[in-house]
Amino acid sequence: MTKFFIKWWVDPLKTPNTREDTGKLFLSMLEPVKADLSAGKLIDWGQFTNGREGYAISELSESDLFAVMQKWMSVIAFDVLPVLSVEQSIEAIKQLAAAMQAR
Repeated sequence: MTKFFIKWWVDPLKTPNTREDTGKLFLSMLEPVKADLSAGKLIDWGQFTNGREGYAISELSESDLFAVMQKWMSVIAFDVLPVLSVEQSIEAIKQLAAAMQAR
């Protein structure tokens, strides 16, 4: 199962002009985050203390993850990276070493 690290950040060009409206918008976006965490669509989520960026972790398929992220794409930008576990990294390195010795 692929695990994805999702770095997110607020697009300042797409946020309201007042702090009050921005606060309302951000609070409204956090309820779906809580729901997706409860449903297992996201397995972790956090906001950096700068208030403009954060991360999430998901094990959904690429297409399911894309569908989940749609609800925030009007205001939030994403960088999504697949990640390997320690075991996956070890196996990949062993396979590479074996292929190099076979030459």
